[in-house]
Amino acid sequence: MSYIWGVAFSKDIGAEKTPRSNSARVVSAVYALLALIMVNTYCANLMAFLLQESYILPITGIRDAKLTEMSLHPPGGFKLGITRGSNEEAYFKNHVGDLFRKIYRVNLKIHLVDGFQEGIQELTDEKLDGLVGDYLSLQQAGNKDPNCGYSLAGPNFYNFGYGFAFPKDSPWAEEATLSVLKNQENGSIQAIMDYWFNKKECSTIPVKELGPEKFIGLFLLLVGVIGFSIMALFLRCLLFFVLIKFGKRLGPLGKSLKRMIFSVRKGEENDIHIKWMQLYKRHKSMRPNEVELTEARDSSIRRASFCNLSFEFSGEMLSCDDHTMYLRRCQLLDVDNMPTETTEIFEPNNVTINRTENVSL
Repeated sequence: MSYIWGVAFSKDIGAEKTPRSNSARVVSAVYALLALIMVNTYCANLMAFLLQESYILPITGIRDAKLTEMSLHPPGGFKLGITRGSNEEAYFKNHVGDLFRKIYRVNLKIHLVDGFQEGIQELTDEKLDGLVGDYLSLQQAGNKDPNCGYSLAGPNFYNFGYGFAFPKDSPWAEEATLSVLKNQENGSIQAIMDYWFNKKECSTIPVKELGPEKFIGLFLLLVGVIGFSIMALFLRCLLFFVLIKFGKRLGPLGKSLKRMIFSVRKGEENDIHIKWMQLYKRHKSMRPNEVELTEARDSSIRRASFCNLSFEFSGEMLSCDDHTMYLRRCQLLDVDNMPTETTEIFEPNNVTINRTENVSL
């Protein structure tokens, strides 16, 4: 925005040079605004591409209100299934909390399945919206899905474990306990779980790389901008020619266009036409070699005028040596051909003259 402000209103934006004419300011401001829109659009698309894997789940967990209020998930509510006769069914059915019993009564009891694989199949057929089961089984089913269509919702709400049962005072109980503790400490149990349950097949799907064909739009846009710039430059030159050649015929409109395009003040519109005609007639009447001679002569005249101005500015008459020195500086005389005699200038006793000995050119 600072660049647009500096370009549009000719403000200082640092080391960059802002355009001078009003037309160039308008074009630069339009280009800057388009670039701003394109950058924001590209960033938005990039963020959408990076976040496309962050799928928003329909429920946040087991305590979501959609599991008990069917109107919150139209048309028929969120259908949550559970395996018939499983430990999970008994947990919801006999829970001390009213929320879990209500979930079983209004939702789970209606969508009972005969087995875990049947529940997964009904999820695939979209007959169910969710399935309750143990963490490892659900994670394994989600990892084996080639379409990555399953995801775990919310944290674990019921933790239970498995163990080995031995007769009372069995000598194997202590050995089994020590073996389990040893495998937990050295990471063997975690390695078994990672090997069998964390093998996610979705991660093996190759990632689509951004090839050159994905950026063809940027190159086409660049070519279009270059073509538009050339066309705008041609139209600008054509507009200059029309305003200079036929600006008087346009009347007040021509004057307004001259003030806007050439950035001149009111009343200076005709000066542009006069300067252009003088320059055009001057160069048209000269031959190519005469142009260089004219420029050299103009430079000599400027130097001579500058030296004469320096002599007159002192208001004094200089000696021949001083005169020769100034002419040598101005490169108007051949110093080698000048006489070396000096002439003294006598001054009256009753006249006081202040001489300027050091004159800086």
